[in-house]
Amino acid sequence: MHKVKELPTITMVTPSYNQAKFLETTIRSVIGQQYANLEYFVMDGGSDDDSVKIIEKYDRDINFWVSEKDEGQSDAIMKGFSRSNGEIIGWINSDDVLLPGALDFVGEFFKTHPEVDVLMGGIAYADINGSITKCYVYPKPSKYLAKKGVIAFGQQSMFFRKKVFEAVGGLRDDFHFLMDTDLVYRFIMNDVRISTTHKLLGVFRWHEEMKSINIEGRKSEETQLVFKWNSVDLEGSSNAQKKFRIKQLLNGNYVSSMLLTFMNKGDNVDLIWKI
Repeated sequence: MHKVKELPTITMVTPSYNQAKFLETTIRSVIGQQYANLEYFVMDGGSDDDSVKIIEKYDRDINFWVSEKDEGQSDAIMKGFSRSNGEIIGWINSDDVLLPGALDFVGEFFKTHPEVDVLMGGIAYADINGSITKCYVYPKPSKYLAKKGVIAFGQQSMFFRKKVFEAVGGLRDDFHFLMDTDLVYRFIMNDVRISTTHKLLGVFRWHEEMKSINIEGRKSEETQLVFKWNSVDLEGSSNAQKKFRIKQLLNGNYVSSMLLTFMNKGDNVDLIWKI
């Protein structure tokens, strides 16, 4: 653990609704970082499962929590960020996980790179049981490629300066699926200074109960809105995809992704955090 005065305060927000099955691992993955300057909020949408019992179990390690009806995930996250005192902020959903050492890495990175506003790290995918299946690292987003609808990042491994998040308008509270994609597009189009790392920082748990799987129609609507607002032109997108793959190859993203998958496949994130 670093001394309190050395690293910036990081605020993490976990939005949750009826995710008791996964919530404890998520909470432990945040407080288990033992990051000295951590501010952690859990914003529950009025769950009727065992979520509140789990949150209460870790009450002393959570700076603020509430269980009340909200207007959805974006609303919950924004309510959390509105309370934030952190210079650096991020959110981790209640079925996803931070990996050990993630916040120390993030804090040290922003401390030593004051010119960077957004950090995007590598991401691991896990199944419903928490077993890692594959890992990805992505190249730095390109405005040209984004304008062609080609963009790749892992929200679970993305952290940013609060002042920049607020400057681009925060999250849209009317978005329920692609609020992260919309945010990244605004980062890119506003020339926010983004940096990437091949270090794995977060885990995306893929399972059939995921909100993002269950309502594909609404996701498609939000995709079209993001493209419209950012003047995305899909003509020539196949060539843009080829350029993206070449960029991944030249930047070593393919090799890193394969190596990280080889090294981490089968590791269980629930066991890492002793659940």
